[in-house]
Amino acid sequence: MHAVLRGVVDRLLVDGDGVRIVDFKSDRPSPRDAALAPQPYVLQMALYRAVLRTIFPGQAVSCALLWTATPHVMELPESLLDAALSAFWPT
Repeated sequence: MHAVLRGVVDRLLVDGDGVRIVDFKSDRPSPRDAALAPQPYVLQMALYRAVLRTIFPGQAVSCALLWTATPHVMELPESLLDAALSAFWPT
């Protein structure tokens, strides 16, 4: 299945350890637990990760949300991203 996606990654770090995607969010109050992150944000990051995995094959791709109100960085677990992507785009 193919799809056209449009988005802007706020920050992208590519180095010897892999690829890291960071997106800034300004929600107030911001959640402290990744399980409580708004589902649209998790899906957004899962889609970014899927695209970047095709651009950087064989590289580890990690995702985080940077909450600007608090501020704090929230790592998004692989399992959370996988679940969001499979719910949106079943295989």
